[in-house]
Amino acid sequence: MNRDNEQARLSWALVQLPAGQAKKADQFMQCLERLLRFNEVERMLLLPGSAALLLHLKQLYAGWGSREGKTRLCERYPVQEPSAAEDASGASVWIASLRQAQLRTSGANALPRRAFDAILVYDIAGTSPVWKAVLTYFEAPYRIGFSQGRNPQLVQLFGGRLLSSQAFTAVRPGSWLFDMPTRASEELDGKKGGGSHIL
Repeated sequence: MNRDNEQARLSWALVQLPAGQAKKADQFMQCLERLLRFNEVERMLLLPGSAALLLHLKQLYAGWGSREGKTRLCERYPVQEPSAAEDASGASVWIASLRQAQLRTSGANALPRRAFDAILVYDIAGTSPVWKAVLTYFEAPYRIGFSQGRNPQLVQLFGGRLLSSQAFTAVRPGSWLFDMPTRASEELDGKKGGGSHIL
């Protein structure tokens, strides 16, 4: 792994979702807004953890009122499917199912590997070859999953870093999202020194 990719892994994490649908949605949208407003993120891919959550995710984004002003996020960062052109630019968010994203990783309609600055996955329950293929195809500096589980394979898919909901909500807006101490997780890896996690 080259130095650039190693640095990118510092902004990958799996965030444990709190109990309750409203709390889960609020935490996810807070993260999304922080990335768009306080970091160098213009193009974002939002993926639901299952196809059944796709409509819910679209409604969630459309109805989210910004906490930094009166303009809604969807007005400043419109939802649109990205172009396959290498020079595609402009702030936008693509909300897609896993299957839709998979179709844009090969063939004539394949997107550039660096098409997105950030990938957020809402309420992902487990891993699969398709999840791994899509998430590893796109070279996004930010890769953040939200889950109620602690599957070690799922944690590794997001850079080997597990962030509790308490630690996440303590991060100040505008700060480097994961610039905080980490420690090894014996519970996840079964041994000391297994990886960096925030628990």
